[in-house]
Amino acid sequence: VLAFPLTKLASGVTSDPSQANGQSFDYIVVGAGLTGTTVAARLAEDSGVTFFFR
Repeated sequence: VLAFPLTKLASGVTSDPSQANGQSFDYIVVGAGLTGTTVAARLAEDSGVTFFFR
């Protein structure tokens, strides 16, 4: 339910982590369960997002 809004906010959606080479991140959220997606959605409100899925 919350994953769709995250992908909509994401500046990039990828399943290839090597595409993040050379980028820096303020936060990395591991896990896309209820808590992970909630935390990621809150953090994404005021910043750019790259969404990795596997």
